[in-house]
Amino acid sequence: MSVGIATATGADLVDLCDPKVLRSLKVGPDRVAARERETTQAIAARVAKAGAPGLRWWSSFFGEWHGLVLFVDRLPKGALEFGAPKVIETSDPALATALAALGMRAGL
Repeated sequence: MSVGIATATGADLVDLCDPKVLRSLKVGPDRVAARERETTQAIAARVAKAGAPGLRWWSSFFGEWHGLVLFVDRLPKGALEFGAPKVIETSDPALATALAALGMRAGL
């Protein structure tokens, strides 16, 4: 697939936030952000079948939030690095911000 976003590995992720990419795939933006697993997995399967190492799309919660899907079997060995996990305490301001953005309350 010739359209995408550059990555650190030099591979192209298919950018489903780009209207040109959506047109080339004949996929509407409402389908990308659908909360229907069958719909979104079908789009991801088309991207994977085209040989891309992954895709980017916007969140169904907020358009300015983006997610990346990586098909790890297509990435060069050692391409991913992980930091140490952080335990999120219930008093963490980041948790309060996230809950507020999603319109949720903590069931504590």
